[in-house]
Amino acid sequence: MEQLKDIIFPTIPTLVQNLCQKIHANRTEDADADADTDNIGAVSQIFNENSLTPFFFHVPNPDGNDPIDVMDAEYALLMSARQLALDSIHSCTARMISALNFRRNRQNTTHQLPFEILSLIFQFTERSSANPLRPLRKRAPLNIAAVSRRWRDVALNTASLWTRIDVMVPWATRIFLERSKQARLAIEVNAWELDAWASSSEGYSEETRPTQSRLSQYVNSLKLTAHRWTSMELRGVLAFDVVQTFSFPLPHLEVLQVIKGGDTLTSESNPPLNALFRGSAPCLRDLHLNATPISLKSPIFAGLTRLHLEKITYRASTVGQFTRVLAACPDLEDLVLIRTCFAQSIPTTPSASLLLVLPHLQHIALRGMAAHVPKSILDSISVPSSTVLDIDILISSWDDATMPENLPNASRVRSLSIGADQAVKGSYKIVGQTLEGGAAMLKVGANASGRVNFC
Repeated sequence: MEQLKDIIFPTIPTLVQNLCQKIHANRTEDADADADTDNIGAVSQIFNENSLTPFFFHVPNPDGNDPIDVMDAEYALLMSARQLALDSIHSCTARMISALNFRRNRQNTTHQLPFEILSLIFQFTERSSANPLRPLRKRAPLNIAAVSRRWRDVALNTASLWTRIDVMVPWATRIFLERSKQARLAIEVNAWELDAWASSSEGYSEETRPTQSRLSQYVNSLKLTAHRWTSMELRGVLAFDVVQTFSFPLPHLEVLQVIKGGDTLTSESNPPLNALFRGSAPCLRDLHLNATPISLKSPIFAGLTRLHLEKITYRASTVGQFTRVLAACPDLEDLVLIRTCFAQSIPTTPSASLLLVLPHLQHIALRGMAAHVPKSILDSISVPSSTVLDIDILISSWDDATMPENLPNASRVRSLSIGADQAVKGSYKIVGQTLEGGAAMLKVGANASGRVNFC
């Protein structure tokens, strides 16, 4: 290889340089010369039988072998030499092109932007609905690092790109935590991925950790960074595991989503009130629970701006107790209850002076519940007339179709349509709009299909 280097190194770069200079000179002298200068056919005419006379190499034949065999050997050598020459030219010019692109990129104004701006551009593009590559097959920083040297520097020096921590092999988790430095973290756990994670963990065995759930094992590996967590999404986990695992404070947690999945209603459990997060998640503002029954007495139901409860049965808590949760969230902006059941209580009609005022509430969705639940909630609160209402009740007969008396945005409705819901047999819907053809701000639906479960 050293001998080949001695031949190739001084020859190929000189050849490429001379060709570039000649092509440039010809193009400068005459624009029509492009066709002649760049045409392979024209180049092949340069070589004729006389021009090849300097080629004197022949395979030695001291043993007097058949001349045909000797010429076959020379043919094979020429083919090998041609391929070596092509590979050498390709390798040389590839490095030249790479160096030229690097110098060109350094002159580009984008190259002069700070890493923080470049990472924001990438994250905006990654999350954009117009991006046809969503979701990325690789994690964000790994995508960036594979683009170029410049973008690799962006990835390695931008902590915010490494803040999404999901279930990955332990060595990758350590890299992400290290490169995220002290940036806030988004934790994502899918229970169905924990088995593969456990089998890849060093020193794991069922015998050594028989009482610890997969979720607990995974969270313990991240526990030292708990003060950096700002959002957490848990999928396919059990409420018991959640309460048992997260028995430590999360002082900066702002968003919590726990989605068990499936299509079954889950009953409320009664763990100690301060068991979850040890009662300390003071920054929590967005709470989404799906089939995950956390007691309404838990301190996490306070100070929220977004609350979403779905597929939960509160056998020990009434609608009245739920309105007290709303009272603990004076800045609530979005409220969603879907197939959420409460314990029966004696209905009361609160006076106007006792209505709970929620001045920032923008959207209310109450779907898949018995008629008395939306009625009780709406008749207990006072919200702006601009609030969007989306109500869908379940009834066993039309005698049960009790409308809430308090529809605060009804006065703004200018166009009202009433009709059957074609998607669900036996369902009817009232839709109100501020302008005909405009966005709906009032939806009231009733499902009398007979498939009613009032908990």
